[in-house]
Amino acid sequence: MLVCSVMHIYVMWQSYNTLTFFRYSERGKTKCIGITIETRPDYCLKKHLGQMLSYGCTRLEIGVQSVYEDVARDTNRGHTVRAVCESFQLAKDAGFKVVAHMMPDLPNVGLERDIEGFVEFFENPGFRADGLKLYPTLVIRGTGLYELWKTGRYKSYPPDMLVDLVARILALVPPWTRVYRVQRCVISCPFHCEPFLPF
Repeated sequence: MLVCSVMHIYVMWQSYNTLTFFRYSERGKTKCIGITIETRPDYCLKKHLGQMLSYGCTRLEIGVQSVYEDVARDTNRGHTVRAVCESFQLAKDAGFKVVAHMMPDLPNVGLERDIEGFVEFFENPGFRADGLKLYPTLVIRGTGLYELWKTGRYKSYPPDMLVDLVARILALVPPWTRVYRVQRCVISCPFHCEPFLPF
């Protein structure tokens, strides 16, 4: 699938007239053959899905991070796990492919509970994602997690344990779920301590 940054800029900053973009794309040498939107469960409701369909979106990537309500609350996700399941169902009913972003090694989880969470994610019919992106937790300066890490209240798994966990998670993936990505810097950079800059 072609990442179409021209379309992103056009739709997000210039105009919401997607028909004009589609005409532009039809005449261009480079064709936009599909659009993926990354979003949160609380921005994946009926009122949002219709608009996403009008853009030509075919796949949604939804930030789940964890199947545990306490973890969603403690990491300030701003939505419940129930909202995740509801957004998955709405998106599938609208015809989207759904890719989940999951994040092992979050605070107050632990290795065995991490594994149990992925078993729940793959076996619970409320989830049943078409795809998975796996992002082990990174500590980023300026975040609440950074403050927990700095004061010793959060410790990430050692690299060998994290590699073993990722291997165990991948062994659980059912045949209907495609793995789109596993964060590459699992060993080399468990900490990314520079502030995030969007450009």
